[in-house]
Amino acid sequence: MAPKLLDLSGGRTWPIVLASYALIQQNPADQARGAAVRKFLKFAVSEGTEAAALAFAADLPAGPRAAVLALLERQST
Repeated sequence: MAPKLLDLSGGRTWPIVLASYALIQQNPADQARGAAVRKFLKFAVSEGTEAAALAFAADLPAGPRAAVLALLERQST
């Protein structure tokens, strides 16, 4: 029921898959820390993708990137 992600064919594929997740509190007790975490995550999924590419990490596709940014924006209100 899941796509095969290991050992795909093609010159731009890599045999290792790692999914990263971040869990954040909706209402953090420390609002400043919560804002800093959201700011870092916004950087990581937007400007940080350039740094990830230098480490040969796959870029986050536009759809999931937009969903993460929208969620982080809702969290900041």
